[in-house]
Amino acid sequence: MTEPDRVVVVTGASKGIGRAIAAELAGARTALVVSARGAAELERAAADLRPRAAAVEAVVADVSTPDGARAPVERALATFGRIDVLVNNAGGGPIRPLLELTDDDWQAGLALNFLSAVRGAAAATPAMIAGGGGSIINVASSVAREPDALFGPYGAAKAALVNYTKALANATAQHGIRANCITPGIVDTEGSRAVGEESARVTGRTVDEIMAAMLRKHPIPLGRIGRVEEIAGLVGYLVSDRAAWITGSVFTIDGGAQHAAW
Repeated sequence: MTEPDRVVVVTGASKGIGRAIAAELAGARTALVVSARGAAELERAAADLRPRAAAVEAVVADVSTPDGARAPVERALATFGRIDVLVNNAGGGPIRPLLELTDDDWQAGLALNFLSAVRGAAAATPAMIAGGGGSIINVASSVAREPDALFGPYGAAKAALVNYTKALANATAQHGIRANCITPGIVDTEGSRAVGEESARVTGRTVDEIMAAMLRKHPIPLGRIGRVEEIAGLVGYLVSDRAAWITGSVFTIDGGAQHAAW
């Protein structure tokens, strides 16, 4: 294999937004390292990506654990000797009323949705510094800024991720590393459909009723939910040289649904 021009790591890449981001960042001179917890789904994603990239490594890992969070970065360094782009996309959690949450629920939410990104970045930044720079994208969520009582640990962890991204950007800018965060709204993915089904189960309503209530609560001025390719396109821009003067920023991509301007 010819030495790649760029080495990219994407977590939570077996489906949905993560898979679309990996496809967006693939290229003839790009090596991809993709990770997820489910081996079968991850290998299917990797098989689809291989014709598009110089090389694809699939790493089955639970990034909510310290070793799992480091594993994709370590594979990139062991196989390709460097890392240029890290996309911390893995996330999720149970749908449960706030007052019913346990301490374990909060701990699990923080581990998956916040600490996984912190640990991944900590593993990647020394190599990025040695290589003269890099780009880190943290995928948060619109609930980081507009909380929902059914998504307590998820929203709180993603809010922490927004704050952390700015701190990371300031700490690493002198080394040529750019760190940015995106906060997608409702996007049509396997995960969002599963959330609708779980919310319906918890509340006793139908999925259609859940979606209608969600859109009443958070109207989308553009009139529809998002597509994974639209999220991936934003990431593609942010990691490119066209965004060379952008770091420490948070980008809302939600069809205009967010109420606040910040």
